[in-house]
Amino acid sequence: MEAHSIKRALFYANASTRIGVGHLVRCMTLASSLVKLGWKCEFICKSDVMTFEIARNKPSFDFHFLNNDYDRLEQIKKICAKDTDLFVIDDYEVDIKYENYCRDLVKRLLVIEDSPLRKHNTDYLLDQTYDRKPNDYKNIVSSDCCLLLGSKYILLRDEFRLARSKNSNKSKIKSKINNILVAISSTDPLNFTSTVIHAIAESGLDVTTNIIIANNAIHLSKIKEEIRNLPCVINLYVDIDANRVSELIMEADIGVGSGGISIWERCCLGLPMIVVLTADNQRHVIDNLAKNNVIKYLGYAKDVNIEKIKKSIVMLNNDFNQRLKISKNSFDICDGKGSERVAGILNQDFI
Repeated sequence: MEAHSIKRALFYANASTRIGVGHLVRCMTLASSLVKLGWKCEFICKSDVMTFEIARNKPSFDFHFLNNDYDRLEQIKKICAKDTDLFVIDDYEVDIKYENYCRDLVKRLLVIEDSPLRKHNTDYLLDQTYDRKPNDYKNIVSSDCCLLLGSKYILLRDEFRLARSKNSNKSKIKSKINNILVAISSTDPLNFTSTVIHAIAESGLDVTTNIIIANNAIHLSKIKEEIRNLPCVINLYVDIDANRVSELIMEADIGVGSGGISIWERCCLGLPMIVVLTADNQRHVIDNLAKNNVIKYLGYAKDVNIEKIKKSIVMLNNDFNQRLKISKNSFDICDGKGSERVAGILNQDFI
């Protein structure tokens, strides 16, 4: 593709030590798919230690960091002033007033949303929530808005799609659980990880536990100390790449995690999951998945104790058929090709 025909996509994704990096990760996934189609992709982020770290590890993208002491919209306006073909917003804090303003600055606007609770003014709206329907967005967006809805558009990194293709079905469910993956969220501000590993230790099961967490997790030091003091095999994986995450999912017999964006990575690879709610915006997703026997749902993380987790783990260990059903149901709802589909639709509109 010649230089003058290169399309520019600008992403604004909310990410921080407080809320985690899920929004930024899924935007980078879409950006990677657009780059394969010849696009140039840049990112706007808040200034935060986690976004700085991600930027250092992703030299293929240009990052613009907002000064937290100045007006966010004015800073975005200056960055958008360059020729921007597509502006992508993935931030619950950005409302329709921002969209109205940004839409006048760029050729096309894409909003990534997870619940139809507020109005939008956008050319495209992506909501990858399982079982989301167009009628859910009636009177939320204009009639000419292109709706990209449901699990066929889930933005997953290539590593998970490739791992899935190598393992055509994760339904190689063992008679008993030998390996448990614990991945609550990148920062786990509630330290639910500690609750889970104590439950595993008290379950009496002879298992290996693998924990995935970020280096900036608030309670990382405490978790390390508890691992040293617990009488079971626990491995801690800090800031690992997507390829290693996919390997750990494939090694696991069950997982314990939250209802955040990473839930789709485990679905794609058919991992039976015990899930807790860590944010209100996850409720619709989790309720739908639980209703369709895709996950074992326990409730809000803050209300779930060691005993409840222990009972759920033991129950799944003793119920081979339930684990098999959950694995198949989760494997069937996400094929890992969503990012390719979204990028293809966006690119087609600029040809």
